[in-house]
Amino acid sequence: MNFIKYLNSVCEKLEKFIIAYGIIVMAVVAIINVMGRNLFFFSFSWVEEVTQFSVVLVTFVGTAYAARAGAHIRMSVLSDFLGHGGKKFLALTVSLGTALLMLYLAWYAGVYVKSLYTMKKYTLGLQIPVYIVMLWVPVGFVMAALQYIATFIQNVNEKGPFVAPGILEGQNEENFDV
Repeated sequence: MNFIKYLNSVCEKLEKFIIAYGIIVMAVVAIINVMGRNLFFFSFSWVEEVTQFSVVLVTFVGTAYAARAGAHIRMSVLSDFLGHGGKKFLALTVSLGTALLMLYLAWYAGVYVKSLYTMKKYTLGLQIPVYIVMLWVPVGFVMAALQYIATFIQNVNEKGPFVAPGILEGQNEENFDV
């Protein structure tokens, strides 16, 4: 169990690092391009691609981090009318269903990435294999699925309805901290 907690901690730090530096890269690259265009009347051709790569990375790793933090949008209309047992059942159903959906989407994205690899597609400007960039899509889905599986297991083993590992329903809804 200590190894799982250690691995979870490493994944959380990696997610935060990737999200933070991915956003920084997008900002710096965009600023460089704007300055180049306005000061030197020259635009860099690689900026759009780097920004798109960063968006893919931040989006799908961010999906996993949001699942970890219980920060995804939730509709509480139904759970507001339910008692503890109903909330618990709903939490189990939602966490398991979402985990299965994430795994299905990861599989589907993996098929897509494999087709990109088979077609040997490259980006136009930087000539980077597209499958390398798109690998983050199934990875992000799998990372999110693992968080929902952990939530499901915690809902099975512990009392309260959890929306994320270690986060009870109603907890951490106002204070989301990256």
